[in-house]
Amino acid sequence: MKLQIRRAQEGDLSRLISLYRAVASVSSGLARRESEITEQFGRNLLAETQLHGLLMVVEDASRELIGAIHARHGEAESLRHVMGHLTILVHPDSQSKGIGRRLFQEFLQVVQKQFHFVLRVELRARASNIEALRFYRSLGFIEEGRFRFRIRAVNGDFEDGIPMVWFNPCWEKRLLLDAPLEVALGLAVYLKP
Repeated sequence: MKLQIRRAQEGDLSRLISLYRAVASVSSGLARRESEITEQFGRNLLAETQLHGLLMVVEDASRELIGAIHARHGEAESLRHVMGHLTILVHPDSQSKGIGRRLFQEFLQVVQKQFHFVLRVELRARASNIEALRFYRSLGFIEEGRFRFRIRAVNGDFEDGIPMVWFNPCWEKRLLLDAPLEVALGLAVYLKP
């Protein structure tokens, strides 16, 4: 299958909204509900990631958007090293074909090459989504705890969220020189492969 992975552009808005709605229509697809995927949501997503993050899409041979991944870094200097709210989505008809892995790997490569100031890439997964947790671990993410009753399902039930983090191996380590010694030593141990 011929795929093109690239940064999202303004002209992707309607196709991005359609993709989001298709994934949100599946019960375990996204925390955001289909009715919440509005044109304004799409415009905000494009604008925010253009200014403070990264939004990448994958097109198939017919130029359909079949996947997207995005995250944004903090605007405040104290949180600029964190790229959070990571979301990956692959159209339900295109799942289990390795597209998500390719998209994720490309995304993390761009972070390494172009976002040297980002140390942490964070995401949250549903505790019940064992396959997603396994997938994130295979990409180098580690679990950092549990958010009890974090996600509310359409039926009203609550589910725990699992925060996970990936550390950028290309982070500008010279920033450690500004940190207290115990912090620098702790990070150096924590970042060891």
